[in-house]
Parts: sequence; structure tokens; C-alpha cells
Amino acid sequence: MKHKLGILGLGSFSTLHYIEELNNKSLEKFGGYNTCPFIMINTNFNQINTYLPDQETELIKNLLPYLYSLTLLNIEYLIIPNITIHRVLDKILKTHHFNFTIIHPIKLLLHKLLEKSITEVIILGSLYTMQGTYIQNLLQQNGITSIKLNKEYQKKIDNLRKLIYTTQNKNTSLLEEIIQKYPNTYFILACTELSILKYKNPYIIDLSDLQISKTIKLVNKH
Repeated sequence: MKHKLGILGLGSFSTLHYIEELNNKSLEKFGGYNTCPFIMINTNFNQINTYLPDQETELIKNLLPYLYSLTLLNIEYLIIPNITIHRVLDKILKTHHFNFTIIHPIKLLLHKLLEKSITEVIILGSLYTMQGTYIQNLLQQNGITSIKLNKEYQKKIDNLRKLIYTTQNKNTSLLEEIIQKYPNTYFILACTELSILKYKNPYIIDLSDLQISKTIKLVNKH
């Protein structure tokens, strides 16, 4: 049997969010009792998380067995519920070939920004993501500028992210405050914790939502 979609489980918190949203969007689109069919391999995220965000050698060593196991499941597409780990996946894909396509959040982001002629964005995520160069460099290569929040706001966003993870906090007031401070600027939600707030605003682009929406289109394409 050919399975269209595979999920690489990376921790209950983010993986359950993706599964819930995949099922919700399937129901919204098709009605009835529709859910999103998939097959999943679950990692020991406690082990992988030890090496995040930047211990590349160990991450590659730990991820490869799962990726090769997924090739045996005869899937067409793979969705991975962790934005940060795609940086290492890019490096893996330079030297390893798999028989599935990764639904890549940054590629989807670039397509959306270029399609809408958006040239400036602010990235919201972990301190590592906001202060790093992975997403920023890919944006720059496509003529898109990434504006950095001041350090105070960066710390507040990182603290909010941690609070959401530990307490299921759903307070969106900080996002509202930052959006008001930077009017007419697009914000990229680049971590699952912020995605879980489900905060809707025309100037918010949620990477997990881009992945999930694209997945629904692909798995239902005949």
C-alpha cells in the first residue's frame, strides 16, 4: 500500500499540535468525519533534543536511522513538526537521497513572500532562531530583509515560548504589542510553541500552518 504522508514524531507537544491541525483542516475542507491519513515513526525526542539546536554531527547520526526507516514505509511526503531541525535536514539532503519529499517550511515561506512581494519580515521564535542566520540567510539570498527585534523583546518572546510549553499559556498580548510597535510589518512564527497560540492577524505568517496547509493539498491531490 502506498502511503502519501509520513510524520517524523519529534516530541509530544509539537507532534500533537501538527496532528490536531492536520485533522482539523481535513475536516474543514471535506466535512463529514474526515481526518488526515498518515503513518508515523516516533523518535526518542529526549535524546534528539539534547543535541538541538546546533550539534550537527550528533543530530545527523540520530536522525538518519529514522529517515531511512521512513523510506521503507513507501511514503510520498514527509512533514516534520520542528522548524529548527530543518537546518540539519538541509545538510543531510546534500549527501543522502530519500524516496519522499520533505514539506519544507522555509521553502514554503520563500514562495509565499516572493508571491506577495514582501521584502521585510521579523522572525519570532527561540533566541537561537531570532539571533541565528539559517532563516535570515535564506531570506537574504532571495532579496528579503530580516529585521531583528530589540534584545528586550527577543527575551520576552523566548520567555513566552517557554511559558507556553510548560503551562499551556494562551496569552497573546505580547504578540499584539509587538505588532502594534511595528505596523505594516510581516512577522514569521518560527516555533511550534507560538503556533499553538493560534493567533490570527494578516501580518502573521505561521511556518507550521504553511506546512500543514500544503500537506492537506498534497495528500488529497489525485
